[in-house]
Amino acid sequence: LFSRFKSLYYTTFRAGKRRNSPVLAVLLGALMIYVIGVFAFLMGGIFFLLASNDCAPRLYLALVGVISTLFAVFGSILYTQNQLFEAKDNELLLAMPIPPAAILGSRLGLILILTYIFEGIVFVPAGIVYLLNYGASAPGILFYCLGCLVMPAIAIAICCLLAWVIAWIESKLPVKKYASLVLMIAFFAAYFYVIGKIEVIGTFFIGHLAHIDQIIRTWFYPFYAFGAGLTGSPLLLIAYLALSALIFFAVWEILSKTYIGIVTAEKGRKRKAYAGKAAKVRSAFSANRHRELIHFLNNPMYILNALTGSILLLIGAVALAIKISDVRPLFTYFPDLWGVFATAALVVLTLMNLVSASSISLEGKNLWIIRSAPVSSQTVLRSKMMNHVWAAEPVILIAWLILQFLLPLTLADRVMMLVVATLANFYIAYGGIVCNLLLPKMEWISETAVVKQGASVMVAMLASGVLMAVPLLPSALLIFIGGQGAWVYYLIHIVYFALALFGMDRWICKFGVRRFENL
Repeated sequence: LFSRFKSLYYTTFRAGKRRNSPVLAVLLGALMIYVIGVFAFLMGGIFFLLASNDCAPRLYLALVGVISTLFAVFGSILYTQNQLFEAKDNELLLAMPIPPAAILGSRLGLILILTYIFEGIVFVPAGIVYLLNYGASAPGILFYCLGCLVMPAIAIAICCLLAWVIAWIESKLPVKKYASLVLMIAFFAAYFYVIGKIEVIGTFFIGHLAHIDQIIRTWFYPFYAFGAGLTGSPLLLIAYLALSALIFFAVWEILSKTYIGIVTAEKGRKRKAYAGKAAKVRSAFSANRHRELIHFLNNPMYILNALTGSILLLIGAVALAIKISDVRPLFTYFPDLWGVFATAALVVLTLMNLVSASSISLEGKNLWIIRSAPVSSQTVLRSKMMNHVWAAEPVILIAWLILQFLLPLTLADRVMMLVVATLANFYIAYGGIVCNLLLPKMEWISETAVVKQGASVMVAMLASGVLMAVPLLPSALLIFIGGQGAWVYYLIHIVYFALALFGMDRWICKFGVRRFENL
């Protein structure tokens, strides 16, 4: 467990051979506080709405337990699955005289911290709203805090059980990487569906509190016991604590008994007989780009997290095609600017793709292999950049083609839309390489930690969004105040992207190569 926390600290505050800048650490900390504050404020609003609609204290506290657990499960399920069953050092640890329970315990220590963060985002504002609307005694506050400390046991148990089921299914399937990707996309589709219906769900909750109370009592009894125990039933509070412990240790026992079998499973793949054939001759650049593409396609977590923009872009284009009859009445408003609106949407979603932002860090301890090859560092970096372009561009083309049949566009709109979106694709590809050179994370246990939690990924995502205000603000002012046409938007963005690409390319050639060689 100590080695886990030490590794977490090292990978967070060091980058390769250099320490991260204290300023960067402060900025990242401020960003995390801001994000947590936004979600906490949202949760506070939800519980204030419940309290102001005469929600019974027992039901209120039961809903606190349900919502905090669901929030923690959605937030940490994929991290749990990766940490338990796909960590890079699983086989190394199993080869040592360490029982599986000890390995599980060390990994669950980090998952517990993550779960506390997610549940704290719900528990803290919910507790404040409860105090303001219902009041509480000192023992009541103490027992509420005790319940908050125990509640993650249920969330962790659910996460571990779901991760175990996913890993078991994957171990029986012949094409693990594609099955895993489908499962993850289905999970996120359900997540975004719930988020999209959150207002409807909230309205249903408010209008059917008695029915919700009965559902929680019947199907979510531990949370009912939590709410009833805190509002005057000590025996039910003891029952809640006992049930939480029972659920957690039951899942723990299942994992301990099956952990080795799942981690070391052959994943159901059929071995292919070797068939000798002539190797295809490639240039150094093509060979490196092909290597990057193969690694990318064989890592579903990489695809899912790095191509979020493409996934949303494809979903949005299909949704627009389905709902086009509802959108057509809006075409009478701003008839000359629909090309601009569509292009802006393409650009925004394209900038959410972050394939290149972690591509250098993913080399990890194997960086010496590519460094020892007779290939220039500039070629390696350009191949990583082009892998991003090749991965994201097909979806841009598909979405662009769909929009051609749906929106009232001029010929200039149709051409400029594709040009600007493609330049945005190159822009974020170059930007990701720059950010990863400045903020590499070469020491890691699982690739998910790099793709999801790397500082370069967060900085690339934020910087690309903030810097887009540079061309967007003057474009909006000239169009809506200055009375200029759509050509202003296209011209300003093309010039901005061209200058930014030229500047980043020169920086990579002059300074980036040197930083790459010093990693």
